[in-house]
Amino acid sequence: MRKSILLWGVCLLAHAYAYAQIESLQSDEIDTDHPFTILMGASSPVNGPMTAHHPETNVRYNGNIKNSLLHGNWQSWFGNDVAFEKGSMVKGIPTGEWKVWYPDGTLRFVRTYSADKFQRVKQELKRRHPKMPGFPISDLYAKDRNSALTRLRSSYSFRNSGINNKYNPIFKDCLHHGQYINYFEDGRLKDSGYYQNGLRHGVWFETVEAGTAIETGAYKHGQRSGTWKIMNAQRKLIALIHYKNGKASWQKNY
Repeated sequence: MRKSILLWGVCLLAHAYAYAQIESLQSDEIDTDHPFTILMGASSPVNGPMTAHHPETNVRYNGNIKNSLLHGNWQSWFGNDVAFEKGSMVKGIPTGEWKVWYPDGTLRFVRTYSADKFQRVKQELKRRHPKMPGFPISDLYAKDRNSALTRLRSSYSFRNSGINNKYNPIFKDCLHHGQYINYFEDGRLKDSGYYQNGLRHGVWFETVEAGTAIETGAYKHGQRSGTWKIMNAQRKLIALIHYKNGKASWQKNY
């Protein structure tokens, strides 16, 4: 019995350490055959509305282009006329709330972006002075350039959307700022939390290991901070892990 508990504790600690490493290094998986990919070409308008239809004549997507970039409200639909995604763009960058649905109409993803902060961060990364206060993501950029830039790509936010049902957004660059939610196909909450200026910040709820475990705790500027609770699928507490500067410092198993 003691060996089993010890082994479980070691596994949890290994998971905690691995999470700190994988959080910024995990590769993204994106479906290049996304049904709503827009191919901008010579026939695309430089300015004006952009609309397409499914073979059944139902509207496929509806948006607007300004200076060859998506700009303004955007919405797309499945072939059965059920909403697929909805949001707003500013010069090709998403801003405000972005929603994605499952084919049966169940809400799948909620993301919140800021086009204004994206531009400000990009400018700061180019001209950052080490003695001037700035965005925390700029500090990350100084330590790990690739890790910071990964967080400014849309694929970072949707990398765990499922191998057989991946979501490929119509935009490549973005900055998360605000609410973040994932739902299971049956409508149950999967993950929720907030981003601040491109990094996770505040209290988060995360489902891991195909729903077999739940983790909840706080992030501070993209790093896990303080005490996190680890629960099984029945919401029974199985461990507490304390984080300092994103790394697990101690653990108690139950």
